[in-house]
Amino acid sequence: MLSQNFFFTLLLAAPAIAAPTGWNWPNPQNWRAPHTARSPQATTAADPVLPVQTPNSLPILSPTATLKVIALGVGSQNYTCKDTPNSNTSAPVSVGARADLYDVTDLFRNNPSLEDSETRAALVSNSGLGNNRIGQHFFTNVGSTLTPTFDLDAHDPPLFLSAVKSNTETAPKVAFQGLSSEGAIAWLFLGSDNSGLSQGVNGVYRVETAGGMQPATCADKSGDFQVPYSAEYWFYQS
Repeated sequence: MLSQNFFFTLLLAAPAIAAPTGWNWPNPQNWRAPHTARSPQATTAADPVLPVQTPNSLPILSPTATLKVIALGVGSQNYTCKDTPNSNTSAPVSVGARADLYDVTDLFRNNPSLEDSETRAALVSNSGLGNNRIGQHFFTNVGSTLTPTFDLDAHDPPLFLSAVKSNTETAPKVAFQGLSSEGAIAWLFLGSDNSGLSQGVNGVYRVETAGGMQPATCADKSGDFQVPYSAEYWFYQS
């Protein structure tokens, strides 16, 4: 396992969420707004450009951070209403997620325009759209903490991220709302939890989300249930 020799500094406050430290603001030329024209600096085949909303609420990587892989995630967000069955006033509780991860790095290098549309197509088809499967996203217990985990065991070299959620922001209104119009889950940044388990990456952005949102209440829900979703996961080492 790689040692965690990096320092995080979040430049935006996130008072309700524990945050990793040591991420710096980059040159704005290295970023693009979702669903808008790309800048001339963002069109080179070797440089996929991470989507960013305006205004942006996520911490942004240093220009020296290395993009390791872009993965298309297809799976489910998992919720439960077991403690408040059929309640019209209580909301479902998130109990994690599970998704298969497919490598779209070269696809986006060669076809940048696909970045805005792949998650919708993947969700509708419930597939990786012919891209190579490189791992899974799931939640596991690290000590007593339910931890978002990314195991890219089929990537060369293998990558592993034991993560903690940092900042979040609402998905853009133009995001695909899901198979039943349930809504698109938030965009996120997750950094390594410093457990010593992460290998080869220390941060990931979840962007271009499609579907996955829980219903507002537990009405007609009495136990565990899943909501299909898709998202792009951009993995970096800083």
